[in-house]
Amino acid sequence: MQTLKHFMSAHFHQDWFDEYSGSWEDAVDDFVEREPTRIVEALADIDSIRVTSDAELARLLDSIGNYYWPGDAPNAHTVWLSGIRNRLAAAAAGEE
Repeated sequence: MQTLKHFMSAHFHQDWFDEYSGSWEDAVDDFVEREPTRIVEALADIDSIRVTSDAELARLLDSIGNYYWPGDAPNAHTVWLSGIRNRLAAAAAGEE
């Protein structure tokens, strides 16, 4: 979970919105560009998360440095993290 913690705190910190013009995709792409050797570790960390609810996932992500708010939809955090995972997996496969 160390790589995901680093990823969240370094790319979704309090000022992430200003740094990445509000684009979570740009934040993920910055991670991919700056730390390509950690993509597989980040994917493994995401895959290791076992939560029972979106609210639990929100608490977990917030506890490791996340300041992104994906919205109030019932599964907003789950959908967002899945989007991150898909983008990282595409980068790992060379499909950027």
